[in-house]
This record gives sequence, C-alpha cells and structure tokens, in this order.
Amino acid sequence: MINENWYQTAIKDYGIKEILYGELSEEKEKIGFGGFGKIYKAKCNSLGTVAIKEINIDNEVDIKRFIKESNKTRKNNSNILFHGISRDEQHKEHYLVLEYAKQGNLREFIEQFKEEGLRYLHNEKNIVHRDLHTKNILINDGNVKISDFGLSKNLDSTTISTDNKVFGVIPFIDPQKLNEKNFVLDKRSDIYSLGVVLWEISSCRKPFIREDRNLLCLNIYKGLRERHVIGTPIEYKQIYVDCWKF
Repeated sequence: MINENWYQTAIKDYGIKEILYGELSEEKEKIGFGGFGKIYKAKCNSLGTVAIKEINIDNEVDIKRFIKESNKTRKNNSNILFHGISRDEQHKEHYLVLEYAKQGNLREFIEQFKEEGLRYLHNEKNIVHRDLHTKNILINDGNVKISDFGLSKNLDSTTISTDNKVFGVIPFIDPQKLNEKNFVLDKRSDIYSLGVVLWEISSCRKPFIREDRNLLCLNIYKGLRERHVIGTPIEYKQIYVDCWKF
C-alpha cells in the first residue's frame, strides 16, 4: 500500500513549495506529454500563466521518482523556473507547477526553422544557401534567422558561379562537394547541412573537432558521420539521420 503521507513529506522534508490547487484555473489546455503524464497550460492566481505537469503515481517507486524530479527541478532554476507541487484532492491527482515556456520546445523551434527558414528560401525565393552552419543561424527574441548569404545562389541564375571551389565549414558541406569540386550544391545540400546543425544541438559540441582536417573531407565523403549522443531521443536522432540521406 502506498504511503499517503508522501506529499507532505516532499513539502516538509525536501523544502518543495505547495501551490494550492484552488489557485489554478479550471480551464486547462493540454500542450504535451511528460514521463509521468500529460502537461497542461493553466492560469495561476499568484503566478500568472504556468505549465502543470501531471504526475500519475500508483506505486512507491514512482513516488520516489516524483520527489526526486521535483527536488532536482527545484534546484535547477537556471534551466526553467520551478514553482512547486500541487494536489487536486477531489480527483487525487498531483502536479509539478512550472514556468510556462511560451515559445515552445526544441522540436517546435526546429520545425519553425525548417518552415520559416529553409522552406521559405527554397520554395518561395528559390534560393540555396550553400553555407548553412550553426554560426549562420541567429536567434532574435525567440525567432530563428538565417544569415550570411555570401555563398547563396538563386536556382534560376544563369550567371557564372564559383562551384568549382570548396567554401564553407567542412563538416557542414554536402559530402559530394568535398569529393567533386564541380558538384553543384542544391536544396539537398542545405538539408544535409541542417542535419549537422541538429546533431550539434543534441551534442553541444562542434562536429569532428578531433579529426585530422586533411583526412576529414575524404572520410566524410566515404560515409563518416558523427555518432549520436547517448540518450538522444530516437525521434530526434531520426530527423538528422534522414537529413543526411539526401
């Protein structure tokens, strides 16, 4: 049988603040799923708009996980502000009360970049960037901006280009270009570069920083790709792996 005093233990012994459930609005908007349950957007009388993370607990192991997550989140306010925990006495439901991130999660951020960045260039402006890497993607007020169009090319252009030269940051360049200087970079080249960008986001380091630059071009052309970081969600990994298949 589950110890029904665990909620008070979390508050008293771990210093976790209680947010009275009555402070939360009855109307809640489901915005996602967490490891324990659904996540909602709600209004709180004292805090304004918050995210509340549902905690479905039916055994002692989950109780310990819940308290551990609550305590860990509380101590890491630099990442996202943790307000406390709350309990719906009527329905016997428990929640983590967190800061609401109005600009969404990383996946939504990436989708915004793909939709408003590359698709805009490729489909509406008919432009290939040809030098896409993490330093050329800027963030301003939560919006993704693509910069540095020095190597970009209009797909309808009939002017003479410098496609017989290799410019750019090697790990982000289409592998075909690394082996064939006359290879013309196209939309698929930008998609490949995007895959490397997504890998760098998940790894928090530059790609191939320890590789010999003289061999790197040849090895990438032969199929060398960075290994995924342990713990990377399968769905996320699949996004950048698919980008590398273009």
